[in-house]
Amino acid sequence: MTRPTRRRSGMVALVAACLLLPGSAWAQSPSPGASTPGTSPTPASTREVPACESSSTEAVVSPDPSAAASPEASSAPIGRLRGRWTRMSEAPIKARSGHSVIWTGTEAIYWGGDGPGSGAAYDPGRDTWRRIARAPISKRVGHTAVWTGSEMIVWGGAGRRGVLRSGAAYDPATDTWRRIATPEGPVARYAHEAVWTGSLMLIDGRQRLRRDPGGSGPVIGGLAYDPASDSWTAIPPDPLGDLDTRWIAWTDGGMLLVGYGVGPWEPGMALFDPVTTTWTVLTGAPLGSWDGSRPTTTPDAVLMVDIHPPRDADEGPGGFVLDTVRWCWRTPGSIPPNNTANLEAVWTGSLLIAPGLRGLAYDPVADTWSRLPRAPGDLAFREDSPSVWAGDRVLIWSGRRGESAPPLRDGAVFIPR
Repeated sequence: MTRPTRRRSGMVALVAACLLLPGSAWAQSPSPGASTPGTSPTPASTREVPACESSSTEAVVSPDPSAAASPEASSAPIGRLRGRWTRMSEAPIKARSGHSVIWTGTEAIYWGGDGPGSGAAYDPGRDTWRRIARAPISKRVGHTAVWTGSEMIVWGGAGRRGVLRSGAAYDPATDTWRRIATPEGPVARYAHEAVWTGSLMLIDGRQRLRRDPGGSGPVIGGLAYDPASDSWTAIPPDPLGDLDTRWIAWTDGGMLLVGYGVGPWEPGMALFDPVTTTWTVLTGAPLGSWDGSRPTTTPDAVLMVDIHPPRDADEGPGGFVLDTVRWCWRTPGSIPPNNTANLEAVWTGSLLIAPGLRGLAYDPVADTWSRLPRAPGDLAFREDSPSVWAGDRVLIWSGRRGESAPPLRDGAVFIPR
């Protein structure tokens, strides 16, 4: 069975627009004498992940003994999540798509994208905005941003001069930026993944760099950035091979990498231990039932559940839940039909919420799905706009209503009850 690509189509178009501008260089050449991360898959051990025993009283995400994990799908009825939609006040920066957002605990900071290089911070409690200082790096799309607890670190992406390997850190307490060290070698990339471990920013490598839409460049290993020493370390290439679409998530066991290959549906999953710098291939989970939607991380599980509608009856039950405490998997309750959730899902602490024209919420403890209230007009129907959980509400700002549509300047807030 072959799966269609359902993610990042808009991002690819944005990056192509940047890279095809006159004078654009697709990838940077290595610096003289710079070391190049390895490009060969690293030998790795293998570990089988079994199905969670249905007789177990341990629950995924919650210690509630009444919510036993089971590999069998639930057939519970679809409920409705209570809540309300509101509009954000007008932002002081121009509309864009392909931007990033992080939540600091008090503000959502938006930066980058295909608009001007400025950024802004939004306070949802007061419904107010403030401009942030201009970054010392160029505007870009396809970059990553992580929150360390005191700084937002931005790195990589693509701009007018091609794929980038520069980055910077922003401190909202002082409204100041600092440039971070640039890793050596041909390590520039875009549309990559980044996670924060508590002390390091891990960048997923193996991003295929294309010199043109029909060609492919080198496959490169990952990177680890330590903000305390402002230094980079190469991560050994993963053992999964040339995955076209890949996601990473941080768990207590290390960095989880999942994805699938070019052409045929060839999924893979592996775990990287940053202490021993070793990879372990994980087998046994029903990756063939997962549609490639971005995984959502909880304190003790990774929710690899489909937030897009199944197109064929044989496409499987809708992904799986990976218990990262017991390292076993179970099948979630069947996803509601005709779902058109088109934005990234967020984790609230108890629910996975996937906003969109007909958004959904998933409770992994009760193993039930609920529909979100319909947003007024098409407030939440947009693409290339990251969602973020702001403590008690979901925030969505800017983006597009289609790849060829102009970016939107408005934003939406969903507050569940």
